[in-house]
Amino acid sequence: MGITLTNDDYRVGWICALPTELTAATAMLDEHHGELSQDSSDDNSYTLGRIGQHNVVITCLPAGHMGNNSSAMVAAQMKRSFKFIRFGLMVGIGGGVPSSGNDIRLGDVVVSKPGNGSAGVVQYDFGKTEKGGKFKQTGSLNAPPNVLLNALSKLQSEHQRGNGRLTQYLSAMITESMKPKFTYQGAEYDQLFEADYDHVGSGITCEKCDRNRLVMRHVRDSSEPVVHYGTIASGNQVIKHGGTRDEMSREHGVLCFEMEAAGLMNDIPCLVIRGICDYADSHKNKRWQEYAAATAAAYTKDLLRFIAREQVLNAVGGQNSQTKGVASLDENAPKGWKRREDEGLMSMIDNANIYSEQGQFRKAVYLHEIVLELRRRTLHKGHPDTLESMKSLANGYYGLGQFRKAIDLHSEVLKEQKRVLGEEHPDTLRSFHGLANSYCGLGHFEDSVNLHKKALEGQKKTLGEEHSDTLRSFHSLANSYHCLGRFKEAAHLQGAALEGQKRVLGRDHPDTLRSFHGLANSYCSLGRFTEAVRQYKKVLKEQERVLGEEHPDTLRSSHSLANGFYYLDRYKEAAQLYKKVLRKQEMILGEEHPDTLKSIYRRANNYCFLGRSKKALQLHEDVLKTWKRVLGKEHPDTLLSIYGLAGSYIWLGQYRDAVTFCEEALETQKMVLGEEHPDTLNSMCRLAYSHCKLGQFKKAVKLQKKVLEARKKVLGEEHPDTIDSMYRLANSYCQLDQFREAVELQEKVLAARKKMLGEEHSDTLDSMCQLAHSYCKLEQFKEAVELYKKALEAREKALGEEHPDVLEPMNSLANSHSRLAQYKEAVELWTKVLEVRKRVLGEGHPDTLDSMYSLSNGLHSLNRFEEAVKLHRETLEARERVLGREHPDTLLSMHRLACAYNDLSRFEDAVKHYKGALEARRKILGEEHSDTLLSLSSLADSYCKLSQYEEAIQLYKELVEMRKRLLGEEHADTLSSMSALANAHYNQGLYQEAVEPYERVIEAQKKALGEENPDTLTSMYWLATSRYNLGQYKEAAETYERVVEARKRALGEEHNDTLLSMDWLASSYCYLNRQEEAVPVYKRLMEGRKRSLGEEHTDTLSSMSSLANTHYNLGQFQEAVEPYEGAVEAQKKLLGEEHPDTLTSMYFLANSYYNTHRFKVSIKMHRKVLEVRRRVLGEEHPDTVLSTNSAAHKSVGFTKFLHFVHVI
Repeated sequence: MGITLTNDDYRVGWICALPTELTAATAMLDEHHGELSQDSSDDNSYTLGRIGQHNVVITCLPAGHMGNNSSAMVAAQMKRSFKFIRFGLMVGIGGGVPSSGNDIRLGDVVVSKPGNGSAGVVQYDFGKTEKGGKFKQTGSLNAPPNVLLNALSKLQSEHQRGNGRLTQYLSAMITESMKPKFTYQGAEYDQLFEADYDHVGSGITCEKCDRNRLVMRHVRDSSEPVVHYGTIASGNQVIKHGGTRDEMSREHGVLCFEMEAAGLMNDIPCLVIRGICDYADSHKNKRWQEYAAATAAAYTKDLLRFIAREQVLNAVGGQNSQTKGVASLDENAPKGWKRREDEGLMSMIDNANIYSEQGQFRKAVYLHEIVLELRRRTLHKGHPDTLESMKSLANGYYGLGQFRKAIDLHSEVLKEQKRVLGEEHPDTLRSFHGLANSYCGLGHFEDSVNLHKKALEGQKKTLGEEHSDTLRSFHSLANSYHCLGRFKEAAHLQGAALEGQKRVLGRDHPDTLRSFHGLANSYCSLGRFTEAVRQYKKVLKEQERVLGEEHPDTLRSSHSLANGFYYLDRYKEAAQLYKKVLRKQEMILGEEHPDTLKSIYRRANNYCFLGRSKKALQLHEDVLKTWKRVLGKEHPDTLLSIYGLAGSYIWLGQYRDAVTFCEEALETQKMVLGEEHPDTLNSMCRLAYSHCKLGQFKKAVKLQKKVLEARKKVLGEEHPDTIDSMYRLANSYCQLDQFREAVELQEKVLAARKKMLGEEHSDTLDSMCQLAHSYCKLEQFKEAVELYKKALEAREKALGEEHPDVLEPMNSLANSHSRLAQYKEAVELWTKVLEVRKRVLGEGHPDTLDSMYSLSNGLHSLNRFEEAVKLHRETLEARERVLGREHPDTLLSMHRLACAYNDLSRFEDAVKHYKGALEARRKILGEEHSDTLLSLSSLADSYCKLSQYEEAIQLYKELVEMRKRLLGEEHADTLSSMSALANAHYNQGLYQEAVEPYERVIEAQKKALGEENPDTLTSMYWLATSRYNLGQYKEAAETYERVVEARKRALGEEHNDTLLSMDWLASSYCYLNRQEEAVPVYKRLMEGRKRSLGEEHTDTLSSMSSLANTHYNLGQFQEAVEPYEGAVEAQKKLLGEEHPDTLTSMYFLANSYYNTHRFKVSIKMHRKVLEVRRRVLGEEHPDTVLSTNSAAHKSVGFTKFLHFVHVI
C-alpha cells in the first residue's frame, strides 16, 4: 500500500454499481493510497489512489442494492467523509441502443453529453400519466460541470485524430488472471436480434434462437471500442425488451440504459460513462460485462488526462456548493456582479444577505458558496469571516430545505465558536439556534428541543428575555414542541414570543408575523379551525404588504390558510389556494423544497375529497419518492407522505395496500416520534379504518380504543381528533352489530360537537346522521327519520339545496324510508339526489355513482326489476370506468346487478356476475371479508335456483365454517348460512342430512333470538318438513303445532307463513290417520287463504282440494262435494278445463258424486275426465289408466244397481 493522505486531499469521486466495475476501476489506479477514517454515518467501503495528477475516491454500491436510490445514498455518504469532492464519475456497464444513426456494438463506450433538451441523462421512469394513459417524463437533471464537459470535448477531438489512449490503458490493466473475461469477446458473440423477436428458452445462450432473425450489420475493421456521446436513460427497472428499448429511444433519443445515474446528477456534479455489455433486450447475458466495465474504466482514465489539477481545486462543488464553478455564472447569479476580490467580495455578501431577507435562497446560496470558497483560500479555517460565511451558507441551505448540508455546516461552525468564543457568546448561541432549526427540519425534534432550550437559557442569561434573539428562540422552541405534538405548550410559547416581539420589534416585523403564524398553527392543531383561519388571513395580509406576495413566509401562510379551508371542509377554496401557492413555490423555492412538497401533499389530500383519487395517488407517490431522496426514509414528512399515500389507496378502495403503507408509517413513527405523537395516532387511526374496510372489525376496534385513550390523554377529551376517535370507534361497533355501544358513544359525540362547533356545523350534522343510522339498526325508525330531517333542514339552510353536504342527509333520509319499507318516498328522494349530483359533481363522480346505485336498489324494492337491472348495469359500467374493475364499489354494483338478475329469474346471468364479484373480492378484500362471504352466499343461493345443489352445498359448507370462525356459532349470519345449507340438502332430497343442521340452528336461534322469533320459527318449520318427508309424521306434527301457535301470536292467523304451517300440520295429521283433527285445520286454512289471497288463488284451491280429500278419506262424501265443486269451478276459470289439476279435482268430485248416489252425474264426469286425459296425457299415462278403470268400474256398478232396483 502506498502513501496515506487526508480526506480533504481527494477531489474526484468514482462510483461503481458492481464488483466487476470496481475491479476495472481499481486496475486503472497509478498509485494506491492507505485507508482513512470515515464519517460515523458513512457505511461505504472505499478504494483510494491516484490517476495521473488526481487523487481519486472509488466506491461501489452495496451488494444486491441497485438503482437510483442506492447510488444517491452512496454519493451522499461519500460527500460526508470527503467534503472536498468536486465532481463524480459514474462508471460501469449499460445496455446499448443500436440504431441506423448509431452503430453501437458490445464493448463500445457511451458518455453522457448534454443536448436535445436534456442534460445528458434522463430519468425515464419519473413522470406522470396523462390523459389516455400516456406516460410523460417530467423533471430535469443537472448537466455535468463545465470542467468535465471541456475535458470531454478535448478528448473527443483527440480520439478523432487517433490520439486516444483507451486501448493502451486496456492493455496495461490486464493481468493473466483477468485475460479470459476482461478482453474483447469476439464478433461472433456480438449478436443483435430484431427488436420484436424475444429470446427462446430459459438458457443464458441464444443457441435455440432463430439466427434468421439476426440484424445484418457490416463487419468492423477493428475490434477497438468506439466511443459514442449523447443521452443516457436512467431508471430503477431493468430494460429487457427490444420493443420497449426502441420506443424509449425514439422518444428520448437515448444511446444507453442504466440504473444509477439519475440518483447522482442533482446531488453531485457528475459525468456518466458506460461500457456496453448487452442490447437491453431479452437476449442479454453476462458474457460481455467484464470487458464493457474495462472499456468504460479505460475511457475514464483517458478523460482525466485532460483535466488540470488546478481546475479541480478551483471547481466549486461537493459538500459546500451547488454551482458549476467560480469562473462561470449560472442563471441564478445576480445581475451586475463583478467577480473581484476587493470590493466585489463585500458586494457579494451584501447582495446575498438581501436575497436571504427576500426569501430568494437559491440566489443567496449561490453567492454565499462563492464567498466561502474565496475566504477559505485566503483565510484560515477558524477565521471569524470564514465562520460567518459558513453560517450564512448554512442558513441558506436551511431556507432551501437542504437540512443535512445545513447541519454539517452549523456543526462545524459551532465547534469552532465554542473553542474560540465560548458557549455563551451570542454568536455561539445563534449557531445553537441555527443547528436546532436544521434538526427540526430534518425531523429530529427531540434534538431540536434540547438545542433550543440550551440556546434559550444562554440567551436569557446573556442577552435578556426580550432580546430579539431570545424571542426568536421562544418561537423556534414552540415550533419544535408543535412538531412533537405538544400543541398546548407550543401555543403558550408562541403567545409569549408574540407579545414580546410586538413590544420589541413591532407588529410588522417578519419575526412577529412568523409568531402570529405559529400561533395560528397551534390553534389549527388544537381543532380551533375558525380562529386559525381568521388569524391566517390577518398574517397573510400583513406579510403580503411587508414582505411581498412571493416571499417564502407569505407562501407558507397562504399554504396554512388553504389547510384551514381544508379542515373546514371548504375543499374548492382550498384547491384554488393550493394551486396558486404551489405554482409560486415551484418557481421561487424549487420543485423539491420541503414547503413545495408539503403543498403538493396537501393538494393531493384535497383531491381525494374532490373525487380525484387517482390524481391524488399519483401526487402522493411523486412526493414520497422525492421526500425519501431529499429528507430520508425516517423523516416525519416522509412518514406523513406514506400516511397520505395510504389515504389515497383507501379512497381508491385498495384497502390491503392502505394497510401495508399504514403499517410501514406506523412502525417508523413509533420509533422516531413515539407512540403518543399525533402523527403516530393518525396512522394508527387510518390503519384501523383500513381494517374496517377489510371487514377486520375486531382489529379495528382494538386500535381505535388505543387511539381514543391516547388522544384523551395527549389532546384532551374535547379535542376534535379525540371526538373523531369516538366517532370512528362507534362506526366499528356498528359493523360488529354492537349498536347499543355505538349509540352510547354517538350521543356523546353529538353532544360534544353541538357544544364545540354548533348545531349546524357539518361535523355535528354528520354525527346526527351516524346516530340516526344506529337508531335505524335498533329499529327506532321514527327517531332516525327525525334526526335525518333535522340534519337535512340545517344543511339546506346553510348551504343551499344543491350543496354536496346537503345531499348526504337527503340520501340517508331516503335510506331510512327504505328501511321503513316506504320505497316510493325513498325512490323520490334518491332520484332528486341523483339529478343534483349529476349536475353539480358530474356523472362520473363517485358520489353520483353511489346515488345511481341507491336508486337501483330502490327500484328493485318496488319490484321494478327491469329498470333496476338497466340502472345497475349503467352504474357498474361507470364504476368500472371511473374507479376500476376491482374497486369495492364496482364489485358492489356487480353483486347488486346479479341480485336484480336473480329476481328476474335470470339465474345464469346472476351466477355469472356473482362469480365475478366473488373472485375479485377474494383477491382484493380477502377470503374472510363480509362482502366476500356475501358473494359466496349469494352464489350458492343462485346455484340452488338452478337446482345445482351439489355446487351450492359445497359453497354453503365453506361459508358456514368461515362464519363460525369469524363470527361465532350463534351469530345471525352463521345461523343463516347453516339454514341455507340445510335447505340445500332438503331441496336435493337429502332430508336426513338436513335434519342435523336444522336442529343446531334452532338451538342457537332459541338461545340468541328466542323461541318465537320469525327466524327460529322458519327453521322449526323446515325441520318439521324434513321429518315429514322422512315419514316421521308424529315428530313433524308436534313441531308444526308449536310453529302454528307461535306464528298466530307473532304474525296473525292470516299471515302466509302461519297458513303454510297449518297446511303442513293438517297433512301430517292425515298421514297419522288423524283426519278428524285435520278437517278443522284445513277449514281455517281455506277460509284464511280466501280472505288473504282470494278465492281463485292456487293456494286457496289447493286448500279446498285438501279439505275435500280429507272428508273423502273419512267417508264424508257429502261434505267433500262442496269444496270439490268450488275447486273445480275456480280451476276451470283460472287454469282451464284441461289442466291436470282441474282434471284431478273433477276426478275426485266424480267419485264423491258416485258415493252420494249421484251416479249419472258421476259417470258423465268420469267419462269427460277420461276423454280429456286420453287426449292430453295419452292412453298410457297413470292418470289416464286410473280414469279408464274408474269409469268402467262406476259404469258396471251403476248397471248392477239398476238391475237390483228392477228386481225389487
